Amino acid sequence: MDLLCGLIFRAVDPELQKIAAAAAAAALVGSMATDSWHKAKDAYARLCGRNGTDLDALESDRRRIDAGDQQTEADVSAYWSLHLRRLAEERPDIAAGLGALLRELGQAAPERSGQLYTTYATGNAQVNIAGRDQRIGRL
Repeated sequence: MDLLCGLIFRAVDPELQKIAAAAAAAALVGSMATDSWHKAKDAYARLCGRNGTDLDALESDRRRIDAGDQQTEADVSAYWSLHLRRLAEERPDIAAGLGALLRELGQAAPERSGQLYTTYATGNAQVNIAGRDQRIGRL
C-alpha cells in the first residue's frame, strides 16, 4: 500500500491523487470522534512531522466534529483531503507514507459490526452496491 500511494502521487492523473488523499483524510477525520483519536493523531504526527500548527488544527477540528453535525464532518474531511494532497505533492516521503497511515488508522479503528464499503467513481463511472439482492435494468 505504501508503494502504491507513492506511485499514485507520482502519476499524472490528478483524480488518483485526490482519491488517495481523500481516503487518508476520511480515515483521519473518521477517527476524531472515536477512542482511537490519540493513536490517529500520533500516526499523523509521525508521517507529517510534529508541526504544531497542524496538530492544533487537528485538535480544533476534532472539537468541531464533537459539537457539529454530518456537514461539519464533511467540511473537515474536505479540508484535510486537500491539505494531505498538497503535503504529498510537496514531499514525496508523505506521498509514500499515506498507505502506512491508512493501514495504521484502519488497525486503530474500533471494531464495527456489519460491512463498510467505500467506492470512488470518476468520469462517467457508475457504482452499484447492494447489501443483498440487486436488480439492474428496466422494470
